[in-house]
Amino acid sequence: MFSYSSTNIRSINIAIKKRLKNMIFKYENYNDIPSTTIEYILSVSDAVTISDISLDDINSFLNILETED
Repeated sequence: MFSYSSTNIRSINIAIKKRLKNMIFKYENYNDIPSTTIEYILSVSDAVTISDISLDDINSFLNILETED
């Protein structure tokens, strides 16, 4: 399992937010999700693997992040 400090999580969050700007997410396959995004999602969830989270939930979460400032 990954071990992240709060500084690392903030850095990952900032990097993902920059990358996500102006995007709408509609992943249809887990293999299409970038590894850095998977790591971030797993770090903020109780899931053990990314497939423990439905693609609809992943897309919704990423789209919510996109709309937050």
